[in-house]
Amino acid sequence: MFFNKKREATAIKILAATSKEVANEFAENILCIKVYIDGSYSSETKKIGFSIVILSQKIEKFYKSIENEELAKHRNVSGEILAVLYALEIAKQKGFKCITLYYDYEGLEKWITGEWRAKTPLTRVYKEKFYNYAKDIKVKFEKVKSHTGVKYNELADELAKYAVETNESNIDFEVVI
Repeated sequence: MFFNKKREATAIKILAATSKEVANEFAENILCIKVYIDGSYSSETKKIGFSIVILSQKIEKFYKSIENEELAKHRNVSGEILAVLYALEIAKQKGFKCITLYYDYEGLEKWITGEWRAKTPLTRVYKEKFYNYAKDIKVKFEKVKSHTGVKYNELADELAKYAVETNESNIDFEVVI
């Protein structure tokens, strides 16, 4: 329920003034959690890093560094994919029903929509795991142009690089790929 400055319930006014479909979409967008993700890779150390920035009642920052020879073959794409899958797992653990994923690597959405074929084992597993999570969580994709000053996208980029450079993580669970 939403309240205006006079503490009057405004959801009723919105529903009365608009179609039910528009009102439901409005309410859903309000309840949909914003999640910024990014991946990184170091060709020197062969480490993959990724980060997740969740905007809900507070800002939550997650990052992780991984050393995996098979995933390293895909360079930063592995980090991007891991960021999505870990973000979905965190959303599941927190009971989120809707998230908007803000990303800068276009493949993340295109493999899911079918615009790009998932040809490699990594992208096929990504697509399969994504759809398993999507049974319980509505996921919206929002493309963000990288390195353009979008505050939380820049933060996600910095945290992914930080994870690679420091080999640090603040995520205490694993998503198996």
